[in-house]
Amino acid sequence: MTIYADTSFLVTLYVEEDRTRESRRLLRRYKKPLSAIWFSLLEARNALRLLHFREQLDAKALAETLALLQESLAKRTIVAVPIDADELAARAEKISSRYTARRGLRTLDLIHVAAASLLTATNFLSYDERQRGVAEHIGLTVAP
Repeated sequence: MTIYADTSFLVTLYVEEDRTRESRRLLRRYKKPLSAIWFSLLEARNALRLLHFREQLDAKALAETLALLQESLAKRTIVAVPIDADELAARAEKISSRYTARRGLRTLDLIHVAAASLLTATNFLSYDERQRGVAEHIGLTVAP
């Protein structure tokens, strides 16, 4: 079983918000590492830095949160999975041609769904409704 987590899910693991408890409980239930590509990790780190910019995290909290993410990678709670950029682009284009005109997918949505598809993920963790709908339509089990 491969579990792909998009950025909306990853960030909830590290920043206390309404969904944090649910996300952490789900992660414990799977008892498997989350798969993420370099893009997801960059996007997650950038989202955390944006929270600091918006004064929702102070400098100390930002540093601690980034350290926790790095610790998850070191402990392999999250596994950075390599992915071929050309294959990712081709899969994203295929998904775009099939779903974007009807479902309003953004490019970043496409990248996440395409990555999960290429990694043959069985589960797709996201709070983004557009991504969830397409992921489910292409055969992934969507949560939460």
